Amino acid sequence: MLNRIRQWLGSSNRLLHALGGLIVGLTLGLRAALAAAASMELKDVHHSHGNAKKPIRQWDWSSWDWLDILATAAGGLLGGAAQALIIYLIVS
Repeated sequence: MLNRIRQWLGSSNRLLHALGGLIVGLTLGLRAALAAAASMELKDVHHSHGNAKKPIRQWDWSSWDWLDILATAAGGLLGGAAQALIIYLIVS
């Protein structure tokens, strides 16, 4: 099971997505991490298949990768939970 997770994180720079989501989630919260996930994926689609020179309605959306968004969201969830725990420990 651990090997499958490692293999999944290693493909398509998902570890960087998870790390980015963790940092954004820790500093700005889960909603910001989800917005960052969608923004990063939109940037990836924009720069693939020559989409940068076309209007958005003519883009090739086949390169949209939901697993990258999931990796970023998972990192954001962990970062948001850590942020909530830190705030709880400070307040109490």
